[in-house]
Amino acid sequence: MAGTILTRLLTDTRANTLAVGAAAILPLIGVIGGGVDASRLYLTKARLQQACDSATLAARKTLGGNTIAEGEIPDNIRDVADDFFENNFVDGMYGSENAEFELTAGNATRMDGVATVAVPTTMMGIFGFEEVDLNVECSAELNLPNLDI
Repeated sequence: MAGTILTRLLTDTRANTLAVGAAAILPLIGVIGGGVDASRLYLTKARLQQACDSATLAARKTLGGNTIAEGEIPDNIRDVADDFFENNFVDGMYGSENAEFELTAGNATRMDGVATVAVPTTMMGIFGFEEVDLNVECSAELNLPNLDI
């Protein structure tokens, strides 16, 4: 009896559109959700990179012709970098969370920066991707060539 019911369902072509439409909803949500989340991630990472770059450039400009001794960055330079980062990457931009920026001295004349942020997903949470962590690196260095003319 069970074999005949399954055979009839397999050969019955009525209402196939409904079954195909219902089966296609989940993959469509994945494709559309992936596109929406990927675009948000791209925008967030581009803006995070811009903020990181501006912070390290501002820190390097503030340092001027001075050098960093023993890897210790003065507080005023660190404050300038943090201000530039916070002004260029506002907390909660594109739904992001926990934005952090860390400035380090690459050498006596170079500033290095690392910025991280967590971006919660919208649609991809259905498929187990609750959050994506983004990281960017940046640096700024003053090079003064020695020219003898």
